[in-house]
Amino acid sequence: MNLRLLGDLVLIRPIAPGTTKGGIIIPDDNTKEGPHVRGEILAVGTGRVTIQGTEIPLRVKVGDVVLCRKAVMDPYFDENNERSFIMPESNIIGVVSESTVLTPMEVL
Repeated sequence: MNLRLLGDLVLIRPIAPGTTKGGIIIPDDNTKEGPHVRGEILAVGTGRVTIQGTEIPLRVKVGDVVLCRKAVMDPYFDENNERSFIMPESNIIGVVSESTVLTPMEVL
């Protein structure tokens, strides 16, 4: 089954905790305590449409690793029963890159 998202929706697969190439341990963001989830974008919608009918393309693309709000995700299970989430692009906090370095104030 293929899923074609519409509007500003994105499909995100949560990323399990692990270690970066530099040896930094990535904590499990999918716990009850964490309000955010790190995930990879699997599919994106066509873009948001304004009242005038102008289509605004999404700022994220398939393959981006993002940090998003956990509370606003709708679960989606594919044919292999793997769990992903569907949410609007506006609930993505940011795109994470290997070179992203957060200071303590940005983490809080």
